[in-house]
Amino acid sequence: REENGRTVVQKRIAGWGLGWGGWKAALPPGIATEVIVTDREKGLPELLAKRFPQLRHQHCEWHLCHTLNHLLYLDGVKLAERKVLKAELGKIVWGKTITDRKERYAALCGQLACYPKAHTMLVDAMQNVLFDVPSRERTTSVIEREMREINRRSDVGVRWSERGIDNLLRLRAAKRINKDDFERVWSAV
Repeated sequence: REENGRTVVQKRIAGWGLGWGGWKAALPPGIATEVIVTDREKGLPELLAKRFPQLRHQHCEWHLCHTLNHLLYLDGVKLAERKVLKAELGKIVWGKTITDRKERYAALCGQLACYPKAHTMLVDAMQNVLFDVPSRERTTSVIEREMREINRRSDVGVRWSERGIDNLLRLRAAKRINKDDFERVWSAV
């Protein structure tokens, strides 16, 4: 929707989990959403494909570029070359033209074949990155902001329990993201 002359994306909490229960418990059946953006968590793609076959699962495009940089470092690539390769992936992923993105991505994968960690990550991520129509929400920045707030509150010598942090996150999310959906977000506590 438009708000004050700017496009606003409606964000919904699809599931919730913090430190326990696994993805099956965190993502209850009946999620009504079109896209879930994640940071390539293990086990999640299989669950989403099985439980929500109509759902589009995409990887956070910001994290993809930064993960590439880290894996190239582990593969022994020097900083100057890592910067060039990371920038190239950014141009492909965030590029305006959709027509040649898949070919350029495949070419980059081929170029990185001699770097096993980086190459494997890019090949594995391909199906969850390049879509013909990009979604409006392409990063995990919404929840990242919330996590920074929790870190700010809990890194001051306070000993928060996982349950306490979970409760605080649910309250903040319900207040900021899903004001009209407080009961569903909070009900699991």
